[in-house]
Amino acid sequence: ITSALKNGDTLTTALARSQLFEDDFLHIVAAAEEVGSVPEAMAQQAEYWHEEATRRLNTLAKLLTLGLWFLYAAFMVYAIYQIAGVYLSALGA
Repeated sequence: ITSALKNGDTLTTALARSQLFEDDFLHIVAAAEEVGSVPEAMAQQAEYWHEEATRRLNTLAKLLTLGLWFLYAAFMVYAIYQIAGVYLSALGA
């Protein structure tokens, strides 16, 4: 990206060549370049993507918590059946 900018490419072109950014982001950068408000657009995008990352991480944390509870419950059921099996076999049933 840096070398593309040094060669005179626009910020949008340099970012697009890297193939790291979504089209929506590139359109916003292109519009910001045309009107001369790149710093403001970048600040807004930084805030948006920070909130998006936070939301996704919270969702992931909730799903992982739910998964751990499921594994814990499955383990407890398994342990109960194992203990009951040992107990019943000791009784001769």
